[in-house]
Amino acid sequence: MLEFKVTVIFEGLILKLYKALGYSFHWLILTLSFYSKEEKDKIIEEDKSYHVWIGFILMILLIGLYFYLKNKT
Repeated sequence: MLEFKVTVIFEGLILKLYKALGYSFHWLILTLSFYSKEEKDKIIEEDKSYHVWIGFILMILLIGLYFYLKNKT
């Protein structure tokens, strides 16, 4: 039972990390664009479901970059 709780908490934290990464990346891209603040907020609100996937892809890319640079040196 304890293992189940730890697993659920750990997976929840990973999902929150993915979501935060996705939101941050999405916010950065929109900040570099020429949208008004209201338009940016509307776009981010509409695309909330994609933030976990964006974060997941970013995490895979960051891990790949880490191993690439580690093996290169």
